[in-house]
Amino acid sequence: MKYALRTSCSMVAGVAVIWLSLAVSSGASPAAIASITRPRLLSDVAESTVKSVVNISVQAQSVSAHPLREYFGPRMRPTPRRRRGLGSGVIVSAQGVILTNNHVVRGATKIEVTLHNGVKVQARLVGADPQSDLAVIRLRKPVPDLRVMSFADSDKVRLGQVVLAIGSPFGLSQTVTSGIVSAKSRANVGINDYEDFIQTDAAINPGNSGGALVDLHGRLVGINTAIASRSGGSQGIGFAIPANMAAQVLKGLMSDGKVDRGWLGVAIQQLTSRLAEAFDLTDDTGVLVAQVQPGSPAAQSGLKQGDVITAVDQVKTPTPARLRNVIARRGSKVSVVLSLWRRGKKQEVSVTLGRAPTRSKTAKAHQKLVPKAKVRWGVQVAADERNGALTVMRVVPASPAARAGLQPADVIVSAQGKTVRSAQQFFRIARAVPSGKSLLLRVRNRVMIRYVVLTP
Repeated sequence: MKYALRTSCSMVAGVAVIWLSLAVSSGASPAAIASITRPRLLSDVAESTVKSVVNISVQAQSVSAHPLREYFGPRMRPTPRRRRGLGSGVIVSAQGVILTNNHVVRGATKIEVTLHNGVKVQARLVGADPQSDLAVIRLRKPVPDLRVMSFADSDKVRLGQVVLAIGSPFGLSQTVTSGIVSAKSRANVGINDYEDFIQTDAAINPGNSGGALVDLHGRLVGINTAIASRSGGSQGIGFAIPANMAAQVLKGLMSDGKVDRGWLGVAIQQLTSRLAEAFDLTDDTGVLVAQVQPGSPAAQSGLKQGDVITAVDQVKTPTPARLRNVIARRGSKVSVVLSLWRRGKKQEVSVTLGRAPTRSKTAKAHQKLVPKAKVRWGVQVAADERNGALTVMRVVPASPAARAGLQPADVIVSAQGKTVRSAQQFFRIARAVPSGKSLLLRVRNRVMIRYVVLTP
């Protein structure tokens, strides 16, 4: 019996044999033993979960400039173009609710869903969340006996855990590939505003977007979203949105069409060893608060620029992405306790989170600069005569400013913790820095505000 079990469960034989010995020692029946081990069979999981994954075909219309407009002017009107796209989706409700990626259905004028048995059903868009690249659609007519996929707790996913990717790569529906969890909490990929990806080496290709990443219990671990590839096909690096994040987005879009994310109202950056030294900290683990927005929950709770946040409700936040995701998942009107360092001392601050505002475009700054400037620390600066902002004009290659990542058009807000509004004031502070010591600057650009350390 052990031999038969080992051959049919080759990838998880160790787990199956251990469970078998536990069941036998407790006097369990053969039927009970089978009920424990069978969900671990890859073929059982695959054959069951494919019924919960659908193929999504969309038609979208876009407007593009007429190819002859350059030669004949405005009379050559823009031409509408139809776009067709393919993707995947996961059935999450017996009422025909399907979770997919926003980029699969974005701009769609027609959505057609093909179920596992080949039945085609029209669907409509319920809501979309571009910040997480998730969307919810719903079948336009009732379909009996839909197979709903349950959600796993994606926070408990482990490195090396076996997972299956299910979807419709290149339109080939009901395709199953296997792999492992290669990494967790993968951020700064540059795909979405909120990134906390599960990375997997299970083959994911175009058309898999919106499909399911499942564990060996057949539960949804993540929504397959993107790949890192030089060829356009799978190269063993795929990214899935965690099920817990997907569940939050699903709940918000189904209830009021919006996602309720928690919001602090701070600009943050990664704490580095140089920044830790500048702030007299012995540990460089945490997230540095570069700015506190007036009137925000952070401001109302007394959070200050220069604070270093290390945890939220004792959940460690070693990176800005992790902190942002933890806060977002808490939701608005929820009180959390921030663990932080302030001026070398540990503190705890209670904050009642607000609701995250929608994404907005940053207005372009218009500056008229005073032509006269000085060069020091490898940076040339000039004052804005309109608002007194101190703007970086030039950065000397290989200088302390260049090594710190300072760039032209950056605005220096403070130096050594003191607000600066003129070149003279800035260089007076810079000259006072002892030989061999670093200069701490607070800098903003069109995207963010941050601290930088200029080291001689």
